[in-house]
Amino acid sequence: MTTSDSGPAAGIAPRLRVVISCVTFETVKIVQPIRDLRAERVYLLHWGMGSDKKSSIYSEFYCEVVRQLNELGLKDEDIVERKVEVFRFKKVLAELLAVMSHEMEMENDVYVNVSAGTSEFAAAATVASMMVKGVKPFTVHTKEYTISGEDRIRECYSIDGKLVGQSREVREPTELPTFHLSPPPEDLVVALRILRDRKKRGQSTKYSAMIQSIKEAGAWTYDAERLPKLKDKDTRHGERALQAEKMYYSRHYIDGWIRNGWVDEKEGRGKSMRVTSAGDNVADIFYLQ
Repeated sequence: MTTSDSGPAAGIAPRLRVVISCVTFETVKIVQPIRDLRAERVYLLHWGMGSDKKSSIYSEFYCEVVRQLNELGLKDEDIVERKVEVFRFKKVLAELLAVMSHEMEMENDVYVNVSAGTSEFAAAATVASMMVKGVKPFTVHTKEYTISGEDRIRECYSIDGKLVGQSREVREPTELPTFHLSPPPEDLVVALRILRDRKKRGQSTKYSAMIQSIKEAGAWTYDAERLPKLKDKDTRHGERALQAEKMYYSRHYIDGWIRNGWVDEKEGRGKSMRVTSAGDNVADIFYLQ
């Protein structure tokens, strides 16, 4: 199969860059990352469920976001509206799973903005992105607020001189459904951190050096009993044991890192092996004690 310089191969749809966001009372937090990511399809989840004044202001923010996206060059058919009760965790999660699964089946690049919208959306988006492999969650940090200055903030978030905050009253706590997500294997994570740290310090990452360091860290999981029993006089026992350990390091640790996307082996499986951003995240979070 060949491709031309003017486009993808015939019969193959190009990958689209898809961004999923929630619209409540934000515009910049939604539009700017869509622009920065050069999204070609956008899903906007928003309330818009009724005709009361509360629903109306949600619709106004939604329409303003759409207007700004149109100014970026996105057409109406590129903007997919999803009316959802964005304060209902289970409904938001179900909608997100459906959207994410569909777009991933289309082999598109899917991003979800966990910084805008309701807290229920942020929680659901985080969980959903861990359930649907390949989805990339991202955050957007506020650089400048609409309300600035301590006096102005104190005025807007106070009642009768008492600091209250943005919420004046809340409902009773609602327990969120939980899903078991297993942590990554400890031996792979600890060994990965050893690999990364040795590379940063310019130390050897040869198999023998890595195996020794992993053993010293207590993360070596090879069972020596797997080796065939050899007679004491067989001088090859040590050599065979070392080769067996190197094979285990390659098949268990390196293959495990590659399978999880924690290292990039394009330059080889030795000193040129690169720890990916996903690998950095895992090494920075798990089994630090």
